[in-house]
Amino acid sequence: MTSAILPPLLPRPPALVLRGHIFDSGRPAVMAIVNRTADSFWAGNRHSALDDALAALHAAVEHGADIIDVGGVRAGQEGEEVGAAEELDRVMPFLEAARQAYPDLVLSLDTWRSEVAEAAAGVVDLVNDTWAGHDPELVHSAARAGAGVVVSHTGGLPPRTDPVDVRYADSRGDDELAVVRDVLAALARGAQVAVQAGVPPERVLVDPTLDFGKTTRHSLMG
Repeated sequence: MTSAILPPLLPRPPALVLRGHIFDSGRPAVMAIVNRTADSFWAGNRHSALDDALAALHAAVEHGADIIDVGGVRAGQEGEEVGAAEELDRVMPFLEAARQAYPDLVLSLDTWRSEVAEAAAGVVDLVNDTWAGHDPELVHSAARAGAGVVVSHTGGLPPRTDPVDVRYADSRGDDELAVVRDVLAALARGAQVAVQAGVPPERVLVDPTLDFGKTTRHSLMG
């Protein structure tokens, strides 16, 4: 007689709570991305015109998106330079129109600049810091705004740096799992920093941030 093989017991992550919405493994959140740029790496998500961006917003909501994430600066080093003032000019009209149209929708702002997050206080529910705390004030801006934070991993690269010839190594070696260990350690540190800054644990997300500070192989390993 053979016994049944039971699936492993995995830790149950805590629920994410944003704008009164509760997301967990039984009810995951779907995030749609609207890029307010003319040079997004994917041409299909270039919404530099506000009307075009709002049309993308309405379509995403209609298709069931729970979170709308907006960014005003291309992630990679190619493309135009964008200062904080220009970034605000791109994202704020969209965020304000989105909040007016959908009062209960969770809005996320993709920025690494604390001054941009400060300006969006009261409008956004989540600050998506895809550059791993490059601006150390960003988590404090999010905490003061009552917003959540996305904690990311970039391997120490500054904003808009493409990963070229990136290698990972630690005291255990430079094997292919070194990047996984680095991601886990960096995300744990980032989450701790966010909570210490005053962001409630239920508003902290961790993101391995595929292809940021990592080659495609690194991302696949992660």
